[in-house]
Amino acid sequence: MWLGKRTAQSRRGRQTDVGLVTIGGSGAGVYTNLEKRQVAAYAPGGYFWVPKEGKNMLLVRAADGESCIAGAEQTDCPRALTAGEVFIMSDQDAAHIFIQNGGSIQVLGSMTVDGGLRVSGNVSISGTLSVTGGIILNGNRIE
Repeated sequence: MWLGKRTAQSRRGRQTDVGLVTIGGSGAGVYTNLEKRQVAAYAPGGYFWVPKEGKNMLLVRAADGESCIAGAEQTDCPRALTAGEVFIMSDQDAAHIFIQNGGSIQVLGSMTVDGGLRVSGNVSISGTLSVTGGIILNGNRIE
């Protein structure tokens, strides 16, 4: 009894904890020593993600006692990263962006660009190029 109370008091005093997501999506449920529901997830500005059920998350406790998800445990990265590299992937690596220290960026998956695209450098196409609309080459329209 005394040991159980000490463990519970010790957990309550912690400012961080790791919990398992029991309900994925916005307003996630996370289990540590008990389940917390409607837990907010935080990310860097401009970056949005939704916690997935079954993943371990880092929880941070605010001054008011509420917990929030500060990040996901990094496991099973499909690339060997070196310091300074960035790998962003969707679930099960169906699409990813790999920013490498040497200056190259690898994109996996279909990509849509809404707006203009300007390329300064060489372009190599392996596969089929489909064009809808006109082509201008050296200032002359090709029909």
